[in-house]
Amino acid sequence: MQQGNFRNDRQPWMEYGACTEKIRALKIVERNIAAITRPARIVNENVASSGKYASHAALQAGAKIAAAQSAILSESKAIMHFDGGRIGPLA
Repeated sequence: MQQGNFRNDRQPWMEYGACTEKIRALKIVERNIAAITRPARIVNENVASSGKYASHAALQAGAKIAAAQSAILSESKAIMHFDGGRIGPLA
């Protein structure tokens, strides 16, 4: 093994473990992104109905979108720090 070359110092099972953890973390981000688009679709469907109901749905969806964005931010920060900070939030 070469000294100072991190890639050559790692064993194959370590690489596999790191990859599976990265994939698991990215799936969490994908789930959070889906949580953002779902309320937006509900609002679009409800806009065609009465104005009162649509505005109420928009308020609820806005709260859900804000919560999902906050979750994505925290998950992204966790992923950025995962594996020594060598990967970005969506890389």
